[in-house]
Amino acid sequence: MFLPSSLPATELLARTKHDGVILHVSLNFSPGNTEIQFDLSQRTGVAQHEHRVWKYPLAVMGVPSSLLQPQQDFTLPPEIAMDLRDELTAQALPAEQPLWLDLVRPYGLLGALPWESALGEHLRRPILRLPTFLERPHEDQNIADVAILVTADPNAHQDRTVWQVRAVVEAILTGSKRLQTRVHIFAPEPWHELLTRLPSEQLVERPTQLYQPPPIRRGPADLRRLWTKWMSESLGGQALDAVHVICDVEPTMTNSMLVLRQPWKTQGRQVVTWLSVEDLCAMLTLLGAWAVTITPRTHLHCMNAAAFFADTAAHTRPGPLLYHPLEVPDDANALTDGYRFLLSPEPTQPPTLLRGFLYGLPSAVADAATKVGDESPANNSAMLTKGSSVPPPQQVPNWASATQRFFENAMLDELRRASDDVLLSRSNGIGKTVNSASVRQTLSDIKDVVSRHLSLGTSATTGDARSHLRTSISPSQFVRPHEAIVEIGASDKGRLSVRLLKSLVGHHDSRRHKSMFLDYAKLPKLDTLQNVTSYATQIRDALCRHRAVAAELERIAGSTPSALRFVVDVPEAETPRWEAVSMPPFLALKPDCTVTRIAYKSDIRDPGVRTFSWPIRMIAFLSAANASAEEELKAIHSAVLLARQRGLRLICSIYLGEQQLIDRASEYPGVDVTFVPPSALEVGQVIKDQSPQIVHFFCHGLNEAGERLLELATICDWDTQKRIGSVRMSIERLRQVLISTGATWLTVLNTCSGATPAGSLPSMASELAQSASPVTIGMAEPIKADAATVFTRAFYGRVFEKLKESLSGVDWGDAAMLDLGLAVNAAREKLHEEYQDTPKDAYGTWCLPVLYERDTPLRVLMLPEDMKTRIELIAGALRSLPASTPLLVRKEILKTLGNPPPVPEKLRPDAFGNLV
Repeated sequence: MFLPSSLPATELLARTKHDGVILHVSLNFSPGNTEIQFDLSQRTGVAQHEHRVWKYPLAVMGVPSSLLQPQQDFTLPPEIAMDLRDELTAQALPAEQPLWLDLVRPYGLLGALPWESALGEHLRRPILRLPTFLERPHEDQNIADVAILVTADPNAHQDRTVWQVRAVVEAILTGSKRLQTRVHIFAPEPWHELLTRLPSEQLVERPTQLYQPPPIRRGPADLRRLWTKWMSESLGGQALDAVHVICDVEPTMTNSMLVLRQPWKTQGRQVVTWLSVEDLCAMLTLLGAWAVTITPRTHLHCMNAAAFFADTAAHTRPGPLLYHPLEVPDDANALTDGYRFLLSPEPTQPPTLLRGFLYGLPSAVADAATKVGDESPANNSAMLTKGSSVPPPQQVPNWASATQRFFENAMLDELRRASDDVLLSRSNGIGKTVNSASVRQTLSDIKDVVSRHLSLGTSATTGDARSHLRTSISPSQFVRPHEAIVEIGASDKGRLSVRLLKSLVGHHDSRRHKSMFLDYAKLPKLDTLQNVTSYATQIRDALCRHRAVAAELERIAGSTPSALRFVVDVPEAETPRWEAVSMPPFLALKPDCTVTRIAYKSDIRDPGVRTFSWPIRMIAFLSAANASAEEELKAIHSAVLLARQRGLRLICSIYLGEQQLIDRASEYPGVDVTFVPPSALEVGQVIKDQSPQIVHFFCHGLNEAGERLLELATICDWDTQKRIGSVRMSIERLRQVLISTGATWLTVLNTCSGATPAGSLPSMASELAQSASPVTIGMAEPIKADAATVFTRAFYGRVFEKLKESLSGVDWGDAAMLDLGLAVNAAREKLHEEYQDTPKDAYGTWCLPVLYERDTPLRVLMLPEDMKTRIELIAGALRSLPASTPLLVRKEILKTLGNPPPVPEKLRPDAFGNLV
């Protein structure tokens, strides 16, 4: 086992004593004139030399505004291509040495562009993308086990997909120079049947195995877990080195999702699910894989989306990533070169890819490798050579490799926490290691347990894990007085489908999908009473095509209290306003009835429990250009004062852009009032420094170059009467900031303009709820400033009341459960009351707030910081282990929480990482 050094990319690169040239590409989000900046820098040995800078307006580069746009030709401005070539010639960089492409986050859709083709055409040298985390993953460099996952649509391009599988097998076996290379193919029906028919010499050689799909499973299934279990059991608990996915990728306006299909063959509807980048990374961790390759099914529709998905994955987890479209025979040769580099047991020359891209590691490039610390993976084991009489070693068990992948991910997370830039996009200010002794000691304790059992040869048969599950809170166990969960998915005919996932009453065929005849593009606007009523009726009629759903809606309409929760399972189902459903009455306006959406947790390392210490902290950024925040400030201030008067220990910091409001700070006693920080980096640092439980934004929201942004106006913007704010906070940065604190319970995106349903705030809210903030609220459409303030006043009055009620008497080691759904209900009721009569086109304002929450209730636990860190790391490690992990290993990892200072028994997770 090997603990990463936790050094940032820039520091590791500085320790790599070789000549190298880096092209930094970044977006400058200047109001009204966003630019692409190119910054070329050279290093000789460890010295950093002067750099050259070019800037071009975004508009002239042909960058798509969304992933829904078709593939476009992308060319660099001729002058920059010539300048780059001249610079590299002047610097005498050897032709075999790569140009490192550093895409500086946040960069929107720039990662989906074919930089390698555009640059390679002029520079005639390898182009490698620089990953966030440069330390080489720990691996056995004698063996390569690679799995091929075929998840592409079986109803299209069958011949091409079969050719792709054959080409990938050939590329792996030809490219790998390791002593032992094995290929494992996991293909659902009918792909399995098609591949089985091939003559063995065309596909299945001795080191290649095609696995039988699992038997048909009746009822609902988590396809991600099912695929992981199928692969793990088929491999006999053996770890993988790399996973190659041949897949479809579906785009939304600003995101993309990998399509995963059921592995068995059925006569009826084919079940599919959409994997986020985090979902795929979780699968890779469980399988122990340190590298991943992505090949999209060949059609223009998904090329941008697939490249964007792969590029995002490269920054989400440590380790190399290869993206290759594999469309023509020449691509197969390039893929072979890619695998020759990926699977090389020693540093080698990188490939020159004119299609696709490779996130490589400087230590893997010939003449660029360096020893980083005494435990460098390259020095961990003696290398065997071909012809050696020593038999090749066996692959380590997947639970050991999964632990190693957890270490690498955990250190990347801790590095972000230690850095003043959570995206690790700047070279200055992040050259420091993680100094948390608690983190280091906890990971070292886990390492010692796993290493000891590896040396003892502990097997998965040591205890049956399934019989030792401790009871923990799960979605099926936490049921409100009357709750129904309705899933909106996709049918096999391209329509939306509906089914009932959960209710207190059993229904025949409740989980069977039923197509919905709903053309949401033709739904009326949610403005007047007449249009809102028509909209609500059409939503109801579509849902009620499913008899079990219809029965539950009737039951909820007549029950108090009650809850209706929607699982939006496909991106296109996010746009319709399900919250407007009426039986009648409008269910979201019914007293004691909550209508929310579920965002499933996307990170297996997230314990699902938020820890805290008194007092509760709230932070609010109130500055939307051309829309005064005075009433919003008054609403938050009055809610905070009232909560304090009622005994809630709460502190609140408010950041403003209007100087006149800051000058009158004395009118708002009890809250800290100051100016909006002048950059997104500093906004993020403010949040990290305070680690608030509640984060509130009153600002504009927009989408630019595919990057979703929150726009804040500074004092200077207000003084010069600018209509556009100069501080632009990407949702990616905000998400990483909130993840790094691990403290946030609730985030409110109360934007006053600039949002569109498909590309802005609802999807922002969903993304934050999945990974960073268990409860997140966004506005489905642009909301006027006065309506936003009506929402704020009613919402926080109820939120603080609920916190006081739930947390009263909570002390060290105590836990509480929070349900904030009724707070949104109160805000909707107030908006309905305020705009019921005038103006006529504002009646539907109450439909704007959309609440996303986790599938399990928000649980909070009062703990000291060091104890919290240890518990969360151990719980995350246990959840990252595959099902084949010996129970004895799990128990001994859990037992390390008894090391001084011991964690009380009642606060420890169970052997599977569930916090009770």
